[in-house]
Amino acid sequence: MTKMNKVIQSDLLPKETFLVSTKATPRGLIEGHILNAAVVQAAGSVTGIYFSPIDRTNLGEEAKNKGETERAEASLDLGNHNQVIVGITDKRLLIWSTTFFGGAKELLAAINRSQIKSIERIETKLLVANMPAIKITLKNNSSFDLQVAKIHIKKGEQIIEEFKNLKQELKTLTQ
Repeated sequence: MTKMNKVIQSDLLPKETFLVSTKATPRGLIEGHILNAAVVQAAGSVTGIYFSPIDRTNLGEEAKNKGETERAEASLDLGNHNQVIVGITDKRLLIWSTTFFGGAKELLAAINRSQIKSIERIETKLLVANMPAIKITLKNNSSFDLQVAKIHIKKGEQIIEEFKNLKQELKTLTQ
């Protein structure tokens, strides 16, 4: 069992089955860093002078505010973690902070499946590029996006499929 699995295992409820997880980025938390790096690089290449990171108060602010608003409406506090691990079990959607090396560190959120209306793949914008994301809509109609790098999207799609399968199983059991 890997260290990540040990952390995940310790956060599971009795008789809860872990299904799949992937790395993701909460909407709005990375844009400012990318824009800041691009501006510093461009300024340095034009002038030949090293510029320390500049105040990015306005860089990526719109995306950051949108993401923060979405998460607040969903009563979801992920702090300022630029990367998280999102996983699904047979009972809950779980979100962990990550270690420096990308493993699961601390459970930030646990959302019961009964509170989730839908999970779907969408495309968001990361500056000028399209970025796949998982959109989680709760039964109170609030929603939030977790951007998933293309390298991790297969596992993101597995999370969506597992949710649909579990929802269908539950529907079949109640008929």
